[in-house]
Amino acid sequence: TVRGSTSAAFPKKSYHLKFTNAQGGGRSPTLLDLPAHEKWALIGPWQFDLSYLNNPFVYALSSRLGRWAPRTRFAEVYFNANGNDVESADYAGIYVLTDRIEVGRHRVDLANLTPNDTTGSDVTGGYILKIDARDPDEIGWQTSRGIPGVWNSSIVLVSPSAEDVAPAQLAYIRDYVQRLEDALFASQASGWSQRAYLDYLDRASWVDHHLLNTFVANPDAFQRSAYFTKDKNGRLAAGPVWDFDRALGSYWDERSFRHDVWFGVGAADVWQTGWWGVLARDPEFMQEWVDRWQSLRRTDLANASLLALVDSLAASIGSAAAARDSARWPDNVSPYGTHADQVNRLKTWVTQRAEWIDGQFLAAPGVAATATALTFTPPTGAQLAYTLDGSDPRSLGGAVAPNAILTSSPLTTPVGANVHVRSYNPALRGVFPGSPWSSAVGGAASSPLSPAARLVNISSRAVVGAGENALIAGVVVADTEAKRYLSRAVGPALSVFGVTDFVPDPQLGIFGRSGTELFRNVGWETGPDATRLPGYSRSVGAFPLPAGSRDSALASVMAAGEYTVQVSTPSGRTGVGL
Repeated sequence: TVRGSTSAAFPKKSYHLKFTNAQGGGRSPTLLDLPAHEKWALIGPWQFDLSYLNNPFVYALSSRLGRWAPRTRFAEVYFNANGNDVESADYAGIYVLTDRIEVGRHRVDLANLTPNDTTGSDVTGGYILKIDARDPDEIGWQTSRGIPGVWNSSIVLVSPSAEDVAPAQLAYIRDYVQRLEDALFASQASGWSQRAYLDYLDRASWVDHHLLNTFVANPDAFQRSAYFTKDKNGRLAAGPVWDFDRALGSYWDERSFRHDVWFGVGAADVWQTGWWGVLARDPEFMQEWVDRWQSLRRTDLANASLLALVDSLAASIGSAAAARDSARWPDNVSPYGTHADQVNRLKTWVTQRAEWIDGQFLAAPGVAATATALTFTPPTGAQLAYTLDGSDPRSLGGAVAPNAILTSSPLTTPVGANVHVRSYNPALRGVFPGSPWSSAVGGAASSPLSPAARLVNISSRAVVGAGENALIAGVVVADTEAKRYLSRAVGPALSVFGVTDFVPDPQLGIFGRSGTELFRNVGWETGPDATRLPGYSRSVGAFPLPAGSRDSALASVMAAGEYTVQVSTPSGRTGVGL
């Protein structure tokens, strides 16, 4: 059947392919060495993609970034409708055989959701969603804030289909998307003092998806053919990528023609559209974007790598096949001349585009190496911020890390130093899109960049009694909607460490900011989560509590907020507590 929205009206049609056996059942052939599947897309490049390379190029880039994308193969197609011998009149030109976006082991590898998976973790995945125009046989909706907020676009359920989805599954995924959005807007409203949205979305995938769409100047980015996936017990991931015929400097779509603007006139504003417009305002998302871009420009998105990919794809078509397609479709030829000229235009555009994006951010330090030393040089107007212990010179939120050193001069270190260096220019704070920080660079001996140390277990020891002699600690839950928090009041278990004057009956209480007691426990085995407590204790390196002891413990789910944890004694007896 003919596929596509606007492309369905093109003279050179694109098609859905579905293979059946003699009995009408499904059949899954292997085509052009691609993994066997029943359904395929056969794309006929027309008008906007005169190199035939746009989709294969972007899909290949996505795969190189570690994000699954449809595999493609070029083919010259003959349509033999009358059953006679194949002849030249049947020639239809160059097509791109393409994987469909569907759940499958060799395609989108998600848990298979059956109609019976309606409760517990079973209902949590896998799902495929997209932002797109909704077909009559599809289920679509908008969020409470009207997102997507684009004419004729909805959040569309792709898998399971409208025919197969159970009511409980539809309710679950709609509620999940709404909770994601609510958490994202709440995180922004807090000034990013918490990031509850990270409970719902996989930020690394959203960075890659945004970066790729922005790099290739997809004029319909995040408004059409914008896919998302959610695996069982997983968060919402952005992607796979799909449909870039109008991107990459298309001559016939002025929205993507220029390489030197973030988006053309009439194109989607990649920094303001929908959820992305909120997410991009998080300085941690923006920094991850800069880090990822500058890292990829040294590897998979380096000019040489980009040009080699275009050349490889073009070579798999060849000039003879391109000439045959042009002869078949004389209204679909390049305004730049031959197919080779069109390919050269694409190569020029992608390198100019990448270099323009480079210039929008603070450059990483220059690195020069000798046999014994590394020298790092800051870009003009910037300083270097560096560490020598493997940690990040940049703190969460964008401040200079406490152990980082700032210098305006070039930095020279031994070649074996565990050094991490970023460029830093505080004058760029508040520039959007942008960051006062570059990505981090190091040397061959530098360890993988480690985030700031994460505290997982802290203890306080004191003589504990009743009333004003209680041991009190403050706890703040942030960067999440809620967290399961393990707290313990230990007395008798201290005897194994030689403590003899321990408090015999420690009582654990957790209080909210208003002073209201929320949780209480005396005797850890009497609590609602007693069976889970040993495992929780092991996970944070805490020693076990003996069976039958009067030590207390809770693993309470605590919403974002401020709390007080108190260790006291109901009997009034005193002793050492932890």
